[in-house]
Amino acid sequence: ASLAPYGSFAGLFRAKGYDAEQIIAALATEFPAYAGDRWFHPVTKQLLVFDKRVRLMPLMYEGRARSSAIAMPTLLNVGAIGPIIDYQLPKALRAEGVLEYSPDLAYTVDEGHLIAPGSEAELAIRGVTYDAVETLLNLVRAARSPQYSMVELDFVLWVRGRKAPGRHHLTLTTAY
Repeated sequence: ASLAPYGSFAGLFRAKGYDAEQIIAALATEFPAYAGDRWFHPVTKQLLVFDKRVRLMPLMYEGRARSSAIAMPTLLNVGAIGPIIDYQLPKALRAEGVLEYSPDLAYTVDEGHLIAPGSEAELAIRGVTYDAVETLLNLVRAARSPQYSMVELDFVLWVRGRKAPGRHHLTLTTAY
């Protein structure tokens, strides 16, 4: 893939009207390296689409735009960004009692044993985390503000994961 049609990522954002949904779609279809976080579940064969990088780029841009004192345009359709699953989020959710691992998985994580990328255990951690984060975001929107987005929630969860006691799961992958 090439930035040639856009000249730069700034050009891509301009061409897509600073619309998060359109930016995500362009990154996913025109830049395969950004959308390389897709797996077929080893048992169900269901396609699982995490695409962390596809969602992370507009999320990070939006965070910087909001703190730029209007020097950068903010994005439209920020709600389209969705959960961004990395290794700190399940750790945060586990510490808060939202996620509970089976005894075998808890032992594997707590002892720092590797979990293979794309394995049933790794995809289960990520899939359940995705669902939990999406549910949490919807609950916060309903209780506090419909404007609340992954921009705020991702940061809160990531920081909580970094500060939570214990280990995060270990998977050798570039997806996190």
